[in-house]
Amino acid sequence: MRALLDTNVLVSGIVGTTNADSVPGLIITLWELRAYDLLVSPEILVEVERVLARPYFARRISAEETGQVLSLLRTYAELIVPSPPFPRVVSDPADDALLAAAVAGNADILVTGDRELQQLERHHGVRVLAPAGFLEVLRAATEDQ
Repeated sequence: MRALLDTNVLVSGIVGTTNADSVPGLIITLWELRAYDLLVSPEILVEVERVLARPYFARRISAEETGQVLSLLRTYAELIVPSPPFPRVVSDPADDALLAAAVAGNADILVTGDRELQQLERHHGVRVLAPAGFLEVLRAATEDQ
């Protein structure tokens, strides 16, 4: 299964991996266990780094840990570089870039906390799910194995 995680899910997951009740944290842990293939775009990596540097997150994850996480993402996630211009689908151009990356990467699922994107449900064959919905899909897939 190929999944592209929105920055909000990645950041919440990175910070939440030590919390057993964190759905995004479980999603990241399942990626580490190779339950799915993680797709990222250069824009996502830049945004993750920028967000983790904010004071709120910097109090929860050190600069060294941020560097390690980004290194893991760059090494083990599949980098997808969609070609602009991105078709207008939703109100936020950054979300259009995210959709384009999911389509270009042949993602099965785009995981996002963005309600406007979730309302799409599907875009060019890519399912759009909230983190809890994706976790259900992952659990069902592992039960089938």
